[in-house]
Amino acid sequence: MLKKIRDFRKKTQDQYMNDHRESLEPWKKKVMELHERSGFLFYYENCELEKADGSRLVIQGDIAVSDQAIQKQLKPVPAVSGSGRGDGTIRIGLYLYDGQARLLGEGIMLSDPYEKEEKRRGFLRSRKHEFIMEISSLSGEAFQDLDERRRKKLLGNLYRSLSLISDYSF
Repeated sequence: MLKKIRDFRKKTQDQYMNDHRESLEPWKKKVMELHERSGFLFYYENCELEKADGSRLVIQGDIAVSDQAIQKQLKPVPAVSGSGRGDGTIRIGLYLYDGQARLLGEGIMLSDPYEKEEKRRGFLRSRKHEFIMEISSLSGEAFQDLDERRRKKLLGNLYRSLSLISDYSF
């Protein structure tokens, strides 16, 4: 009985999506495609500077999509002295998008977003996922080639606009 209900729900949802996909705005179609094709999709919430120049950020948020292939690529990463956040042995290319799936930049994941914080006795605490990301380009320009003024401007734009981080590129 439950299988029939699940099948009915899935068929109804698929039919609804097929019927309404044509009437969607182009940016909504791109966001849907991003959700459907991503092996790793992360909803950005906040970030902190890992390096003062902004080339490395600690990204915080929620994992929306994560397939088994991505999880297998991630290995436990020993801590770097002082930071406690990883040594950069993980290398997964990521694309940074705003809420309308416009490309803002590219980066490389350097740490495991699934790593769990040690639990404190007697406390249950929900924790956001986080990982270290090295920025390789912003607005189509290589990060290391940017002068300081331009870098600050593009990083400010990134902080305001960033919404989705994915391993899929259009």
